[in-house]
Amino acid sequence: MIIVCTHCKTKSKLDDKYAAKKSLKVRCTKCRKVFKIFPALQNNDINESEDDFSETRQQTKIIEGISTIIVDNNIIIAILPWESIDISNKNEFKEKISAVIKDYNKIIFDMVKVEFMDSSGCGALISYARKIKNNNGTLKLCNISDQVHSIFDLIQLNRYFDIYSGQERAINSFY
Repeated sequence: MIIVCTHCKTKSKLDDKYAAKKSLKVRCTKCRKVFKIFPALQNNDINESEDDFSETRQQTKIIEGISTIIVDNNIIIAILPWESIDISNKNEFKEKISAVIKDYNKIIFDMVKVEFMDSSGCGALISYARKIKNNNGTLKLCNISDQVHSIFDLIQLNRYFDIYSGQERAINSFY
């Protein structure tokens, strides 16, 4: 498989036997930074324990490089692909998320891959929450890492966002 460094965008080849089922930390041969790689999402990987939302009720799409799940044609789940959302990538986050959410007003950000957010990332998230709310929409978050949850607790963002432990709970909260 071909992997791409999240920092310097260097492409490297990784033997498939080293690919993990969930994630794997690797070091870039060029910039020497450590980053995580994730296997490609399959329909059954995304909601393997969520029997209530069968394939007839959901479809998967890649929008602007972001894996999404559309449930009942009116809820979109964006699986954020960034390991961190910070000053270095907040503009990319804003640009790609705008394309993802433009046609929906029930939105879930699955943050399973996000391990760190700085104040710029938190600001971008708040900005989108306001934008969505101003368009009579709702933004919910799920699968937040312990580290990001600690940041949210520290700056009291946990009071601002509806946060759920998984996609199914976030989806059910809309009904």
